[in-house]
Amino acid sequence: MRTLKVVDIHSLNELRKKTTSIKGYNDVVDWKIIQAVKQNTGITASEIAKVLCISEKKVYKVIQEYNKKGSNYKEGTQWGGRRKETSFMSYEEESKFLEQLSKKAKLGLILTIKDVKKEFEKKIGHKISDDYIWSIFKRHHWTKKSPRAEHPKTDYEKQEEFKKNFLKTWQPPN
Repeated sequence: MRTLKVVDIHSLNELRKKTTSIKGYNDVVDWKIIQAVKQNTGITASEIAKVLCISEKKVYKVIQEYNKKGSNYKEGTQWGGRRKETSFMSYEEESKFLEQLSKKAKLGLILTIKDVKKEFEKKIGHKISDDYIWSIFKRHHWTKKSPRAEHPKTDYEKQEEFKKNFLKTWQPPN
């Protein structure tokens, strides 16, 4: 078992204040881990994990991050949302791009996702996946428009004849 040590940045009273002032379960648990390690020297990660009902891995991760970042721990961290590293354009740039595409689509120049992908790749200068295009569509509330599926052997005349001869109300047999 590794021994857990915390960098001496906050006093125990400061850690207690942080845990009571923070909203959000995950953040409270993180500060409780730091507080437990600071308060109980020689405590193991498995003991903390059992008491707080979390994994040992989380305990090690929290302590490592706290020791690395110090007083800036948990500042500016977010879960979810768009990451700047994975997005090629801002939301506004994407919406302008899609407006231009909608003008071309109304003229019939863009019909499929392959056409949209080619335009997007020209704009950013390198290849991207189809999933990225679908993500852009979802982000901007664009939907896929396609005709309703139809059987190739459909006979419209028979359908109309059936509609005309169909009983409007059901009656039990005599």
